Amino acid sequence: MIESDEKYIDNIHKKWDGASSNEQLNIIRRLGQIHNSNAFEVLLKLLDTTKGEVHCAVIDTLAFIDPARSIDILVAALKDTDNLVRWLASGILLNIADERTIEPLIQALNDEDSQVRIHAALALGKIGSPKALPALTLAQHSDTGTDYEGRKVSDIAARAIQQIKDRQNDDGSDVSDRN
Repeated sequence: MIESDEKYIDNIHKKWDGASSNEQLNIIRRLGQIHNSNAFEVLLKLLDTTKGEVHCAVIDTLAFIDPARSIDILVAALKDTDNLVRWLASGILLNIADERTIEPLIQALNDEDSQVRIHAALALGKIGSPKALPALTLAQHSDTGTDYEGRKVSDIAARAIQQIKDRQNDDGSDVSDRN
């Protein structure tokens, strides 16, 4: 017999307590399939009790269920001590491309992990705000990092700068008008 979604959510803590990380990942997957505000709330409560791969799965599933509501969680994750969490958060923020994340993404251009810096530059280019131009220009001229694919942070920053300028040209405005 298949347990109803609401009953599953009601019994989640019984399933979670003492579960192996693989079992926890299965629970998270199921909550993602349920894909409603109750599942989001349960995941939110589990967020602070997890680490590593399970923590990443919780963050990823929260963003899957409600990207807009997950912005603050993702921004906080950009400051996590685990570079995998920061990489995941920056990648999700790249996909969301929300203007509320401009300042945190600018700060992420200084992350110790070049893959996080690349995601931040890509996201800033996608968002298209001229507020990011000074930080992207600095990254273009001084960041020597590369990601696992060999992409240079400086090249990605240059591309993001061009995206912002192209967007402004398409809008018929001048870069200096928006700063």
